[in-house]
Amino acid sequence: MTSRARSLLSAFALLAVAAGAVAFAWFGVARKDEAAAARKAAGQRLFAFEPAQVKALTLRAKGTTTALARAGDGWRLEGERPAPAQRRVVEGLLEAVAGLQKKAVLSPADGPALEQYGLAAPEAQLTLTLDGGRQVELALGGENAYDGTRFVRTGDGTVALVDGGVAWRLTRDRQAFEQPPPPPPSPDAGVDAGRPPP
Repeated sequence: MTSRARSLLSAFALLAVAAGAVAFAWFGVARKDEAAAARKAAGQRLFAFEPAQVKALTLRAKGTTTALARAGDGWRLEGERPAPAQRRVVEGLLEAVAGLQKKAVLSPADGPALEQYGLAAPEAQLTLTLDGGRQVELALGGENAYDGTRFVRTGDGTVALVDGGVAWRLTRDRQAFEQPPPPPPSPDAGVDAGRPPP
């Protein structure tokens, strides 16, 4: 082997070692940081469920109780007037609740603290029934005047601050979930455009 071939071989070997070091740094360090960030985000979630796991829900808000149950790939309003529900409205609510992030967790609340947080008489109460019968509960309290976050209480008694944007999804009544009626037929429906009407 000539000296030039040995030099090229050495250069390629060094290049391969350097590429291996970069790959190790990327997969060993950067990926580890991504995994840690994902674990941290999961730890900040208020609930550990996915919307697809929800089989039924009950929402108490504005003096009414709305019960919904999964029906095939859609949703159905339950109660005295069963009817199809707007799938996107129900799934929007479920995605918002499943994705709630804890901005802060407050110490266990007693009666006066619950009153202060607006949780003694919550603005809305949501109960989700998941696969296997497990239930997830959420009560919506008052608004934190400092930053617009909302006080919430989970079924296990945890009181937390969450993004205030979830409030409008939780403070809906039955009508917000109902399928809109189909539009009335057009007066021109069924008229042949080529013939004058009789």
